[in-house]
Amino acid sequence: MLTYQIKAGTIDVSVVCRAIDATDGTPETAFDHATAGIDLQYRREGAANVAITEVDLAALTTVHTDGGVEQIGNGYFRLDLPDAACAVGVTGVIVHGVATGMVIIGCYIQLVAYDPFNAVRLGLTALPNAAADAAGGLPISDAGGLDLDAQRADVAAVLVDTSTTLQAEVDGIQADAEDIQARLPAALTAGGNIKADLVSILGTVLTETAGLLAGGFKKFFNVATPTGTLNSVPDAVAGAASGLAIVGSNMGTATSVTGAVGSVTGAVGSVAADVGITQAGADKVWSSAARTLTAFSTALAVSVWDVLAAAVAVASSIGLQIKTNLDVVLSTRLATSGYTAPPTVGQVADQVWDEALSGHLGVGSTGEALAAVKADAAAILVDTGTTLDGRIPAALSGAGNMKADALAVDGSTTAATNLKQSATVIYVGSVTGAATTTTLIDSALTQAATDFWKGRIIIFLTGTLKFQATDITAFDAALDKLTFTALTEAPAAADQYVIL
Repeated sequence: MLTYQIKAGTIDVSVVCRAIDATDGTPETAFDHATAGIDLQYRREGAANVAITEVDLAALTTVHTDGGVEQIGNGYFRLDLPDAACAVGVTGVIVHGVATGMVIIGCYIQLVAYDPFNAVRLGLTALPNAAADAAGGLPISDAGGLDLDAQRADVAAVLVDTSTTLQAEVDGIQADAEDIQARLPAALTAGGNIKADLVSILGTVLTETAGLLAGGFKKFFNVATPTGTLNSVPDAVAGAASGLAIVGSNMGTATSVTGAVGSVTGAVGSVAADVGITQAGADKVWSSAARTLTAFSTALAVSVWDVLAAAVAVASSIGLQIKTNLDVVLSTRLATSGYTAPPTVGQVADQVWDEALSGHLGVGSTGEALAAVKADAAAILVDTGTTLDGRIPAALSGAGNMKADALAVDGSTTAATNLKQSATVIYVGSVTGAATTTTLIDSALTQAATDFWKGRIIIFLTGTLKFQATDITAFDAALDKLTFTALTEAPAAADQYVIL
């Protein structure tokens, strides 16, 4: 018996059968449509036999005619089947028959959901209608070794980076930016600079009494045209050789003095101890109405300042004037119009921080560090406010994931386009009405054409039929009902499926 495999629903199908003598098995070369006792039939799986009305064919090349019979030779003959024999709905059909004194060797036709004679995609609409590796065709590995599991792992890794790792990096940048923002003043100075309080210099915390350091800055910098700089101060410890003199301490040794020193003329190198000024001598000095002192030793100064205040009593003397003025309550002086209040801490800070940053950028200086911070902050603001905004979607998906377009698959933009086109023709539905092993109702199937889904493949996604597939043989548009080759059991309500 010959066997055929054709796509269910194919029309104008012709098959070859054979007639042999029932006694000796020799070929019946004269067999035709009018042979005595001829009765050719077909039977579809699960159905009854159907008689074929035999008719004559003028030649083997005559176009298909239902029931046509024509001898080929050596007992083989051509038989043209009615279209109903190969219609969709069953998996096979057998052709057989009888004739007087003869045995008819029929054939079996396997009815499949694909087209074995389609050299491109076997008639499967879910596959691209182009040769593999051609435009619009399936992608292949030219070098061999295409590992889909490895591709899947790579995609999973990309998903981890784009939805987890990258998000963590973005969150870290945002947290750093917010931390920097929390550490910056709410507004800049009028000159556009950052406001700050100086709490340490080169790592050393400032512990000076409030106002003293600010007063020192103002004393030095708040001069319209200063005549001196820090270079005017000797580079030595005060009181030591080449250092500043300290009143009340050793001021070094004068090796020689030339010129007038009051009433002293000549060298005073021999004076090595207390000059021994008496109370009377001190009174004499401080009781003088006007006197110019050009120089005197430490010992002389000590003798002067060690005089008891009670002993300074000569009227109109310098000593009495100083004593009297120091005894006056200071608050009475503060109220006078000529008094100038010392600068506040804020005023000093304003003077310091309003200085142009460009003039204080020495290596290792606080100004240099602040300028670096300003540059880094500007770069972060550019990244977080401009660059990153242009590379991150304006909003996440409903599930909180980053939105993305797959523009290429394994570097191929054509593959991504084909994937998109394939996905857009896949229907996802669910069972909403009565269902059997061969039918289901889905109210979402609103197509108006009868047999609209006929020939497509249905695969179940959920329920006990998950992973099972079958072919659609009919569609009733009025009832939203699909008919298909029998399943192992009926689908349950709400079971989901796809149509490929």
